[in-house]
Amino acid sequence: MCGVQLVIDKQKINDFIQDNEINPRIIVESEVHSTNLYAKDLISKGLNTNTIILAEKQDSGKGRYDREWHSPKGGLYMTIILQPTNAILSYPLYGFALACAAACALEDLKGPAISLKWPNDLLSGERKIGGILSELIATISDHPKIVMGIGININNEASSLPESIRNISTSVVSETGRQLVIEHLAAKIINNLDDYLSEGRDPSGILRDFRKRCTTIGRQVEVDTAGQLFSGRAMDVTDDGSLIIRDQYNNEQIVSAGEVSHLRSDQ
Repeated sequence: MCGVQLVIDKQKINDFIQDNEINPRIIVESEVHSTNLYAKDLISKGLNTNTIILAEKQDSGKGRYDREWHSPKGGLYMTIILQPTNAILSYPLYGFALACAAACALEDLKGPAISLKWPNDLLSGERKIGGILSELIATISDHPKIVMGIGININNEASSLPESIRNISTSVVSETGRQLVIEHLAAKIINNLDDYLSEGRDPSGILRDFRKRCTTIGRQVEVDTAGQLFSGRAMDVTDDGSLIIRDQYNNEQIVSAGEVSHLRSDQ
């Protein structure tokens, strides 16, 4: 870090954050392999405070199923480490809360309208603009820690994304022509997340807002669970965050983990 000029200003983030229960320590790096890996390394060394890690770029950013997340400068790459001391929420609802917090923050800053794809994608129209990777990390001497990484394409043009994902991905600047202040967006996400978690003993607000934004609900989908494929209509999410699917045989399936693809209306 010595001698490296950072573009992201940690003090600006602290200035924007409201007094909140998360009360995080904030770490900013110029480049990391991935902010989630950085977070897990800190946990392995005994981290015992809520912590936010931001990087200007990642050289090995990952999404679900170890997929690469293209992470050049201009995007938001942030991991939030939470240390819940009791089981206020089921684990998947933390990811729902972060997704809703990010969607509200983007819209408040005049970004594009954001919808959500179960369980972890942020969409602008039908294109992916961001994603969340949540992990529950067991520790020997403490409660499990929740690690939530979020990557959003902000000020990097969609045309600069790898060709393999260019037709299914987008960015804020490509959708709106406007660049956002990364520090302001990061702080707004943290503030919004804190608002959701402060109401955590009653998760109805998180579920209400997720259901309202989740365009998976009501869609024909294809589901891959450990190599087993089936299709059907997504009906709702359960109170613990699982997806309810009515399959092609009119049977109800509860999906807690798996790959869900939206199908076109003619499929």
